[in-house]
Amino acid sequence: MNSRGRLLGWFRNISIIKKLYFVVGIMGTLIAIELFVLVFCLQTLSSLRAYVGGEGLWSKAEKDAVFSLYQYGISRAEADYQRFTHFMAVPIGDAEARKALLNGSGDIAAARAGFLDGRNHRDDIDGMISLFLRFDHVYYISKAIDILGDAQAIALQLLPIGEQLHREIAAAAPSQEQIDAGGAGVRALLPGASDHVQGRHRRRTGAARRRGAGRCRVRLSPLLWLAPR
Repeated sequence: MNSRGRLLGWFRNISIIKKLYFVVGIMGTLIAIELFVLVFCLQTLSSLRAYVGGEGLWSKAEKDAVFSLYQYGISRAEADYQRFTHFMAVPIGDAEARKALLNGSGDIAAARAGFLDGRNHRDDIDGMISLFLRFDHVYYISKAIDILGDAQAIALQLLPIGEQLHREIAAAAPSQEQIDAGGAGVRALLPGASDHVQGRHRRRTGAARRRGAGRCRVRLSPLLWLAPR
């Protein structure tokens, strides 16, 4: 009680200016802490949004790869096979990024290169890596990481089929039986690809705009929060 009385007495005796500095300092500290928490939450949400967008890019690329490989088996045009390899770079890149981050040392450079190959926006990649490393033990994040790992399984299914089909078609005397076998393997992965192709441009354009708007909100939100009302 005596110590409390001495503290109150000391506070009464200091000048008004010092009291004002003290109150303003406390308020400034609270505002700084609140702003830090706000920015951290926004960055975390932005990284989660980037993963959701990346999963959409992966899904579209996988379906486009299957469709292109199916077309290649029919047309035998090299351009269709090149489109297949182009689209397959997305799931392969995401799988390489996941592998690099699951590595004990956490190869950041390899993870960044993998996410870039997966066509994730350059501005999102650092946040995606930080989210992976910080929260990989959280159930929802670990579940998303497991889903991302499916890219590797898809790549393992498609790449041997595509490489075998490409070798057979490029051979001097292609075997129609081998080409049909490769086409059968592709058709097993084809359902839903045609519907996807019809609306892919519209969905990609809308998704890109939403991802860009999300990045803009993260950058501007602290300024809007501090703006006078």
